This record gives sequence, C-alpha cells and structure tokens, in this order.
Amino acid sequence: MKKLTGIILEDIKARMILVLFITLTVGIGFLLLYANNQLEQVLNNYLFVQNFDGFAVRLFITVGLFVLVFGLNVFGAYLVSNFHYNSLSRLRQ
Repeated sequence: MKKLTGIILEDIKARMILVLFITLTVGIGFLLLYANNQLEQVLNNYLFVQNFDGFAVRLFITVGLFVLVFGLNVFGAYLVSNFHYNSLSRLRQ
C-alpha cells in the first residue's frame, strides 16, 4: 500500500490537487455555515416580522452565497475526478 501511495503521489501536481481539495472542502464548510446563518437572519428578521426594509439586498446576498457554495462543490467534484483519472493513468503506466 505504501508503494501504491508513493506511485500516486509521485507527481507534485497530485499533491497540490489534494491540498487544494482539502482546503476547498474546509472553506466550503465554513461558507455553508455562514450562508445558513444569513438565511436564518432573512427568515427571522424580515419574513416573520414582516419588515421588508433591505429584504431584497439580504436575500440577494443569501442566494449568492448558496450559488457560490454550489459552484465550489462542482469545482471540488472536478478536482476529485481529475485526481482519480491522473492516478489511474499513472498506475497503468
């Protein structure tokens, strides 16, 4: 198993992809917590109280955060599939 891991992680590109993926995953987690907090504030402060001053701006920010989280998740899935493809092609060689 150690030799197999050495073959896969032999290239600096594979190591960088793994570090980028780990950083991206942790960042997405914190961004998702912040987006959920913003959604809670929109629901509590604007919809339940029926105070619509600044509602559109706060809703736009909240939707933008969730779209950003979705885009980063798609990018993370691309990184994982790229890493798997490069690892399998390196093992085949």
